Amino acid sequence: MQMEWAYQISSLKPLLADIGGVRNVFAGLRRIGFKTLQLQWIDRSVDDEAVKEALLENGFTCIGIQEKTEDALKYMERCFRQMKLWHAEYFTISGIPEENMSTKGISLFAWLLRQLDEEAGKIGACVTFHPLCADYRKVDRVCAVFRLLEETGDRIQITPDFCHINRAGLSCPEIVREYAGRCDLVHYKSYKKLPDGTICLTPLGKGDQNWQEEYRACVETKVKYGFIEQEVWEGDPFDAVRESYDYARKLR
Repeated sequence: MQMEWAYQISSLKPLLADIGGVRNVFAGLRRIGFKTLQLQWIDRSVDDEAVKEALLENGFTCIGIQEKTEDALKYMERCFRQMKLWHAEYFTISGIPEENMSTKGISLFAWLLRQLDEEAGKIGACVTFHPLCADYRKVDRVCAVFRLLEETGDRIQITPDFCHINRAGLSCPEIVREYAGRCDLVHYKSYKKLPDGTICLTPLGKGDQNWQEEYRACVETKVKYGFIEQEVWEGDPFDAVRESYDYARKLR
């Protein structure tokens, strides 16, 4: 099975303030060639039924939703309603809360993820964990992410964000291969480190990363969806999206 290139619409958050903006974003992404989306950061005032209609109008599959951990807990009931309404298969939760950055705290967080996964299973979905850069630091000499995934068991997947892994100084291909079978979704996000040390997000192919090895690891381990992301851009955001999409489709 070939990995499908999909889009994480959190990248276009400034355009998602109302249903008109959501429709315009969906239409623009469909013209570029995307068929599958992960939804995040649509303004919470936007009606979920209207989002469903916009998905259908543009022939999109919503494969999953994503929330920061604190928002997943705060809006849990709505998240599960959205997944059911939009037929989402994956509930991606990002970030280990700082108060859980201890051996005991990670065990408690692993328990929470398992409970959320049980609820997701009732609607035919599953929970995936999206680590942030800070989550890769060590807790009692073990990487917090690795400790967490050991304690959650195989049912909980990892959704690696390659930008966060690179910034943490780890190997994206190694992590994808380590969690083969637990990694259906990955996030491709490119950046360039400027002379002053700041980070500038770029379209794929314009940053400091060579994506060949990451892509090969994804194909070898049967990753299902590669989500393109870029939350900051210059000029027309859809030009940046198209540039990334065209580059990604040429990877071999």
